[in-house]
Amino acid sequence: MADDPTSVDELNDRLGRFERSLERFAIRIEDVELGLAADDRLPVDVDITTADTSSAGDNDKDDDQAPDTYKSEIDWVADWFAKAIERSSRGRGNHWCDMWWDHPEGRHRLCALWRAWEHAQKEWHDDGSAMAHWWVEYADPMLTRLRADDGPFASCHDGEHSAREPLPVARISAG
Repeated sequence: MADDPTSVDELNDRLGRFERSLERFAIRIEDVELGLAADDRLPVDVDITTADTSSAGDNDKDDDQAPDTYKSEIDWVADWFAKAIERSSRGRGNHWCDMWWDHPEGRHRLCALWRAWEHAQKEWHDDGSAMAHWWVEYADPMLTRLRADDGPFASCHDGEHSAREPLPVARISAG
């Protein structure tokens, strides 16, 4: 066969891709078993995309407020953010993980970035500089942190997902 691998390195590369695909498939099976859609899977206990931050007696909310462009940061990252960012994902300070949602810090940061983007989109009609402000004040520094050598995606390389450990916490004993 013309497509047969000719080296151990090529076999190892194929095996690595197969293992990553198998890992993603196992996550999807777990989601089905839990009755979750792929977009519902959360790596943290709180769904930060739908948390209600308004109080029950809040009458100041504008009923004419435009709805968000995207329903969650998951949709926003896949449909807008990942397509808009044209940067290398190789080398120092250029880390990214295609399973970004499985990194709690990365997901929280991207959710905050999405929320700021949604706000800037709504303000853009009144303030033509809103999106420029979003890029300079939010996107650029957040991307620097997310992709840093000590950022949440730093342990992921060449499509290999590797979740990082949370910060250690010593509990204070009662007594």
